[in-house]
Amino acid sequence: MTAHGLRVPFWPGIATAREIAAAGGDRSVGTQHVLQALLRHGDTDAATILRTAGADEASVVAALAGIAGTGCRTGAVPTERIPVSPRVLALIRTAGHPSAAHGKVSDLEVLRALLRDDEPSLARLVLSALGAERHLLHALPTDRVDDGGGDLVGA
Repeated sequence: MTAHGLRVPFWPGIATAREIAAAGGDRSVGTQHVLQALLRHGDTDAATILRTAGADEASVVAALAGIAGTGCRTGAVPTERIPVSPRVLALIRTAGHPSAAHGKVSDLEVLRALLRDDEPSLARLVLSALGAERHLLHALPTDRVDDGGGDLVGA
């Protein structure tokens, strides 16, 4: 649940995204942290599709530094003090909408939601800068996913 009482499905990657934000000294979890978390879960369909499109973790980190800079961060922030931005909460809620019955969102559903989001984001800027966004939009399967780890059903 959010502070406004809206139900947000559970995405296991949010803990990783929070850790990435905290380690970078960021004040909240943004779409760039979601993208990095998707890549850190290397054994998922989403991570494989991202890497095949040319977006591996090292290139994403380098592109982020080039786009957003490193700023003047004072160091790591305790993970438990990092809130999830409203934008990311909406993204996860969108990703979980078709599969709300099981209450858990897969990495593949999060990647689909990230790519379908019409709002500009750091994650989309990074994917575009790497030349991966266009490939992802064509390569990302549109079949439904099962309630497991995001493996395709009927593909």
